[in-house]
Amino acid sequence: MQAASRDGKDDQDQEKNLQEVKRRFRAYESNKQDEIDESREARRYYHGKQWSDHELKTLRDRRQPAITSNHICRKVDFIVGVEQRLRRDPKAYPRNPQDEQSAFVATSALRYVCDNQRWHAKSATANHDGIVSGFGVLFIGIESGQQGGDVVIKEIDCSRFFYDPRSRRCDFSDAKYMGIHIWMDLDEAISTWPDQEE
Repeated sequence: MQAASRDGKDDQDQEKNLQEVKRRFRAYESNKQDEIDESREARRYYHGKQWSDHELKTLRDRRQPAITSNHICRKVDFIVGVEQRLRRDPKAYPRNPQDEQSAFVATSALRYVCDNQRWHAKSATANHDGIVSGFGVLFIGIESGQQGGDVVIKEIDCSRFFYDPRSRRCDFSDAKYMGIHIWMDLDEAISTWPDQEE
């Protein structure tokens, strides 16, 4: 009897948490709609879709070709390339002279994680997203592995990231919440979380 009531309480807590996450996402979506639209337009511009449907129709009516010289793509790629060329490997510095050995060990650990997680490629992608869409997102966390916790760096599509709309800092350090929203088919969701099918 005790276990049944505990399961009911867990279901209520899960439902309450789900409703809170939905509320937060809707707050982001409604308050940041102009920013979301601007980000979509910027991505279209980067990929060469720089004419509106109305402009294309006008050009077709005049029998003129829609000629696009995409300087945006070239400039963004140039800036990303400069950042990659100027990038340096991480280095830990000692606070005191007797901490030289500790700094060396910390530097080795940082470089191992960066190499293991393909930091250079992932940070370039996030930098590219930041230049085109306004911000880039990488998740840095710990996942349990064979020998304890492993540091992981995951790329997050910036169009799938949401945050507290009252956040004002560029690193979101003042955000009360952040999250990822993913649209997927019901079958895919059930196979990913089979214990949550109901």
